[in-house]
Amino acid sequence: LCHQKIQVIILFFLFIYFKPTTSNTTTTTNNNNNSIGANNSNANCTVDYSTHPKKPPYSYSQLIVQAMKHFGGQKVLLTDIYGYIRERYAWYRLCDPSWQNSIRHNLSLNKQFIKIPRSAEDKGKGSYWKLDFSR
Repeated sequence: LCHQKIQVIILFFLFIYFKPTTSNTTTTTNNNNNSIGANNSNANCTVDYSTHPKKPPYSYSQLIVQAMKHFGGQKVLLTDIYGYIRERYAWYRLCDPSWQNSIRHNLSLNKQFIKIPRSAEDKGKGSYWKLDFSR
């Protein structure tokens, strides 16, 4: 419980400290970048999700696809997917690690994610995962 309180305090501090910047240019949603624009009648707000601890507006499936594309569409380990998400989005660095359960659930649930077992020579834990849009 104490750990959760500390996380909330840290998130609150970071939210106050790293306020979104406003600009006169329109920012659009782009999966290759970590900024999302919010149109509003007064100003356009851009949030840098790599530093701002606000939950990004992407589903877990979208986050997995982003990670797999980052690695060139090659087979990736679950730890690589976690690392990519943590590196790109401050929210996932700071929040409870239960989001990792959702990533595992989405990998096994969606047919577009293919599980590739490790070969006998490939030491280590866990299977590889690959993206297949044809499914």
